[in-house]
Amino acid sequence: QMRRVYRQRRDLVQRALADIPGVTVAPMDGGLHAVVATTHDEADVLAACARRGIRAAPLSTYCSAVAARDAQQGVVIGYGHLPEPRLRAALAALADALSECASSDVASAEHRNGNATGTTG
Repeated sequence: QMRRVYRQRRDLVQRALADIPGVTVAPMDGGLHAVVATTHDEADVLAACARRGIRAAPLSTYCSAVAARDAQQGVVIGYGHLPEPRLRAALAALADALSECASSDVASAEHRNGNATGTTG
């Protein structure tokens, strides 16, 4: 019974974050946490999460000091303790935070390349 419930939650996490550019979700088999790796700046992701009331741990804190310079950016989220309606709401907020970072990254890249909205060429 509980294995089925946790498997459903794991699948829900994967589906909720699957289509966000620059994001890879790696749920921990048998666990109640997921690693959300991202190409976006980890500090920006954590700030976007905090603005939405989401508590997430920085992925970089799970790396040794030697590996930290090559560490993957992202967050670790726990989902086992939340009732499904709250989990769905939290995942929607997390998806929004990650999408905000993706949009910000695109806008920054366009600006650096001289393709910002309103520029003429």
